[in-house]
Amino acid sequence: MQLASPAHPRLEFGIIQQDHELIPPEFHAAPQGCYLTFVVDDVDAVYARAQSMGTTVIQPPKDEFYGQRRLLLTDSNGLLVDISSPISSSNEG
Repeated sequence: MQLASPAHPRLEFGIIQQDHELIPPEFHAAPQGCYLTFVVDDVDAVYARAQSMGTTVIQPPKDEFYGQRRLLLTDSNGLLVDISSPISSSNEG
């Protein structure tokens, strides 16, 4: 489920099924199986900052089939965090 604010279209909240193909298998077990998504302008800049902070990266930035470039990392509690940026049509190949 993806919710977006009509007044602020860049503000989104998504809930995804625990065993969905976009969830890495190691996060299917309870209490995990969910992730928090942040849509940012530049996922690669966030990736560089995460690396400099020693954050655990699960998946480096990758262009996904649904039109976003996505980074997966974990927070200090082990929660899976999805950082995504829309892929501009000029960058699609």
